[in-house]
Amino acid sequence: MARTDYAHLLAPGRRRIVLHAVAVERSVDGKVVEASVLSRNEAVWLEPDGTRQTTARKDAPERLRTQMEAFGETWSDLELDADGRETARRDLVGPEVAAQSTDQQLALSRFFHVPIPIGEDEWDVARTLVADAPLAGTLQYRKREAPTDDGLVEVAVSGGLVEVGAEPGAGVLNVAGRQLYDPALREWVEGRITLEGAGTRLGLNLDLRAAPLTVGGEFTAGAETIRWLRPVHWRVQGGNAIRMVDLGVADDVSCYVVVLEGDGGGLAANFDRWRRQLGLVAKGAAALESAETLQVLGRPAHLLRLDGPPAADGRPAVRMLGLACRLEEAMLFVKLSGPAAIVRAAEADFEAFCTGLEFVREDDEAPEGGGARRTSRSPRRRRRGRSSSKLRSATTRGSTSAC
Repeated sequence: MARTDYAHLLAPGRRRIVLHAVAVERSVDGKVVEASVLSRNEAVWLEPDGTRQTTARKDAPERLRTQMEAFGETWSDLELDADGRETARRDLVGPEVAAQSTDQQLALSRFFHVPIPIGEDEWDVARTLVADAPLAGTLQYRKREAPTDDGLVEVAVSGGLVEVGAEPGAGVLNVAGRQLYDPALREWVEGRITLEGAGTRLGLNLDLRAAPLTVGGEFTAGAETIRWLRPVHWRVQGGNAIRMVDLGVADDVSCYVVVLEGDGGGLAANFDRWRRQLGLVAKGAAALESAETLQVLGRPAHLLRLDGPPAADGRPAVRMLGLACRLEEAMLFVKLSGPAAIVRAAEADFEAFCTGLEFVREDDEAPEGGGARRTSRSPRRRRRGRSSSKLRSATTRGSTSAC
């Protein structure tokens, strides 16, 4: 048995593939002889004597920790044409992670994303999976009668796949599962698919309802220009000279970006201020130890998840997500806080927004007819002679109370 948990982050002409976990299990005569689960926060494996071992990312050896840190991050950035066909691909994982059969994982993550024919309730698609052992066969897609309560279309998936070039009568991998399609996004947004045959069981878990991104805008941070993409369910709010980006997540709940010059007053001071805002005790430098690491703009950023105590008047407890990323000449902060249930539901969107930030390159030009300009994880330096008024309005000086 093998299982892959993954998501696709969507933008016009773009698709980013994020892997969240990979699990493998092998049995002989009904006895499990090999089992492992690898994710961002934990690695689990079975020793030869049958003992189950677990290690957290912070305690893992360096090579394993590098592999674990890639989960939850973008593995590959794809460029697509108007018909959704891949025209270019940029792999963003290092060689230690690429060794985990990156090509096969990416192929699996896209295999069941077939177009939905307009006006059809049932259709068959011939598919070939390019992997270590290529598989080919026909998949049957059947719509369920009524959409879900949130307007999604449920589709049953079935069929069979056989190894290309195998002898007649060779084992078939039977396909069974279901997927959900969002007509507004024109994308598959959730799926649970199982491929099962003699001695083999493969599961694919897709969940990207919380992660699709769409066109946003740009802001400056020091001498750098940064482009952002907006989670599709969030709305753009007014913003001001302090909030470079201000997005409405729910009623009276916002996610916003603040840029402070230099070190922004220091990470520990900012983290302690966030803790005090929730009624928590300041921890000084120790606050950094509880921060997670998230790759943002091609560098490690610090992510805090904080829960405040229950309110005395019966109001819901507050949860806060705060991210700090060190740039060349400034500190970038992204913050989301509000009722715990709302913030927890928005966490995947928050991480997608943060990891979707990109530097705009010096030679970027908008293509004819509109669309997104090319972007990079390396910063574009501002040309000499450009007005500094935009820089001043986009970078908050001195105070650490802006966020």
